[in-house]
Amino acid sequence: VNGFCVSVINAFKKLHGLASKVGIRIQLCSLPSQDAIGEQLSKMLQSLPFASKENMTHLLETAEDKLLERWNTIPEKKGYVFESRWEKSRQAYVADWASRLSNGHCCALFWQKKAFEAWQQWCLIVQQELRLRRTAEKQAALEAYVVATGSSFAMRWEVVHDQLYVSQTYYPPWRAEWLVRHALESHGHVRTFVTVSAERGIPIPDNSNADLIQEQTGQVVLNVEDIGVNGVDIDEWAAIACQSRDDLVGHAWRLQQPVLCKDVSGLSEVVFSRKALALEFGIGSMLFVPTPDGVFELGALSCEAMAEDSQAIIVLDKDPAELLCLHQGDTLSSVFCATHDEDEQPLPPAISQVSKHLSWNLMLALRITGSLRRFGEGNTVLAEPIDTPLGEVQMPAGEIFIVMEGIFGTFRKTVRGDLVLLLKSPPGTVIGADDVWANRPRSVHLRCLSDKGTVVALPRRIAKRLELGSSPFIGPKEAEEFIEYMKREMSLNLSVMQSAFSDPAGA
Repeated sequence: VNGFCVSVINAFKKLHGLASKVGIRIQLCSLPSQDAIGEQLSKMLQSLPFASKENMTHLLETAEDKLLERWNTIPEKKGYVFESRWEKSRQAYVADWASRLSNGHCCALFWQKKAFEAWQQWCLIVQQELRLRRTAEKQAALEAYVVATGSSFAMRWEVVHDQLYVSQTYYPPWRAEWLVRHALESHGHVRTFVTVSAERGIPIPDNSNADLIQEQTGQVVLNVEDIGVNGVDIDEWAAIACQSRDDLVGHAWRLQQPVLCKDVSGLSEVVFSRKALALEFGIGSMLFVPTPDGVFELGALSCEAMAEDSQAIIVLDKDPAELLCLHQGDTLSSVFCATHDEDEQPLPPAISQVSKHLSWNLMLALRITGSLRRFGEGNTVLAEPIDTPLGEVQMPAGEIFIVMEGIFGTFRKTVRGDLVLLLKSPPGTVIGADDVWANRPRSVHLRCLSDKGTVVALPRRIAKRLELGSSPFIGPKEAEEFIEYMKREMSLNLSVMQSAFSDPAGA
């Protein structure tokens, strides 16, 4: 239960009254503990005549017991030699639910599965809505804001079904290059400040809380150390932040005013829930600018603007539309001017070669959405055909591979069982895509030919998401670049493979 006591209780009462008029009986169950919602709200919930101290599982089992009892008391029909189809279905239904009730664990698993299916459907709806809202104009605006302020990244949060979700993102080339270096060194899932922030939605706060942090001067200071001085009680602020589970993105949306945070380390995690994540990736300064349908978030390693101000957070008395006007770029840079140290270290040869084929932002998107696989001595087989028993359907190939380091070879097996080399693939090239796009089983052997090699594996569904731009980590420009890259690599591989098949000796 989130929100304020009066609105929650009144909403439940009205819902109960509406349901009673149409013959529906409502019971509140699985009430949260007093520690979670506070003593006052807990007592008010328990005092409702339709509130139950039991949890939902117990109430469901009780209702099912009554249902079974009702079915079992139906008098048996006599005078019929054969049981009707309705009678058989009734008995099967009773037997099925009796077996469920005899095992409480099975009942719990049943409702867990139902809840998971509903959550999965909800995620698909949100993803579809966000995909429809992504446009090239919005991506160009993100890029323009990053260029104007020198930020390390930009994110656009959009309101979907009463929550804020990350819709589109952008990195400047220098930051994308730095992240690519570190992403290729990691073995598991790639974590960045942007990817972790995009994993969850932020509930939209209640506008009725805005008066607790709005100051008459128009400039609100939210630094934890100075909250009491500026008329906002720290305990009251913490209670609001914990109940609404929002961070500075939600506060900016609630106030509909730009929020500048020039020192993330000076905040409390109560005020900014992503503080530890920001410090992990070196994000020291942030700017949040609300729009009618969401919030723009800019982040930097440090910020030169307002260096003389000692406060950690300032709510700016400026029109958000004026700050975001692309024709007035000086306005935004005067508020938020980021600084960063360029990484002048030379690129490894393999990465340097890949960067000739792909932009840094596309390389980063491939590493974030794909999985990294390494090969060396004793581990050279990337993929090969799977022998299936006669009569069984062979599964089509499901992954394409982009070479990031080393040399990989494409082989075909002759009638005698020998492997014939058809193609050598250096860093920056694609292998194994022919079978995937043809929707056929793997027909060739893919192996690492060098002492060590690295590829990024992209499942078919991920490749389609990159083509459609249906991911917050790839913009329309990168999606178009990915399509052109795949078409170019496929045509080059096809020409080489045709010559190899037509002249095996020459190959």
